[in-house]
Amino acid sequence: DNFFVGFSATVFIAWMSGLVSRRYTATQYALFSSLMTLPGKFLGGPSGWIVDQAGYVFFFFYASALGIPAMLLVLWLMQRQADINEAARRQPA
Repeated sequence: DNFFVGFSATVFIAWMSGLVSRRYTATQYALFSSLMTLPGKFLGGPSGWIVDQAGYVFFFFYASALGIPAMLLVLWLMQRQADINEAARRQPA
């Protein structure tokens, strides 16, 4: 579990680092990495309550289902980027 949390955090930080301005890299990196941790802080308490109320099996499937839209979005973005790259290659220089 911790391995994948660390892996996803690394990927997310790498992606956000590509979005920042080189002039303000340190400030924007600090801001984005702080913002990255907020959802986990806000969802930690309610997730424990859901486990107590509905059971861990339901929570596991519920949490897994919440990841499906994110995975579909990643696939869509990858296809979109591939289409953009292909269109750029086809244009004469």
